[in-house]
Amino acid sequence: GKAIANLKIADFYALAKPSRYRFVTDFLERLRKTSGCFVLWTHKKSLLKEMVAVLKENHLLGFVMDQKPQARQGLIVNFLGIETEIVKGPARLALEYDASVITVFCVREAWGGFRLLSKFYQSPTELGHDEITITQGMVRDMVEAIQLYPEQWTWEYKRWRTTVESTDTGEDALQVLIKRT
Repeated sequence: GKAIANLKIADFYALAKPSRYRFVTDFLERLRKTSGCFVLWTHKKSLLKEMVAVLKENHLLGFVMDQKPQARQGLIVNFLGIETEIVKGPARLALEYDASVITVFCVREAWGGFRLLSKFYQSPTELGHDEITITQGMVRDMVEAIQLYPEQWTWEYKRWRTTVESTDTGEDALQVLIKRT
């Protein structure tokens, strides 16, 4: 968020889920504000209204694409060779408001810094003309980054309903998934 906010193209707003601990949420909000990143909290009933206002004012709106959709009501796309439900909000809003799309993957550097891998699409139609095709394009960019830096990608919750078994060669599930793509 800080890197995008520092571009100074427009104000940057990111969706964020509050911590179960209020002091952590407060700390993170202060930290993000000092880095020029504004937060839209996902638990608020006014979230969609706030997101639309951000886009109408030509500000930047950041999503984390690999989140599990609420109540598994996402779009089904191919992610690492597996049909996976992905949040539909980014594609839907990009189409409705003809908003540019920037896919970003943050890579940690050995010396403690970070580097961003990103692709910029002036119009969502550069990715496709419907929500599924646009979402698949964004996921494709994410998969490319995961394939380049598999050790940098983490998911801390059970994402798929089924698991991928390790192979006899000792490869872990992530290696198996990356080879499928």
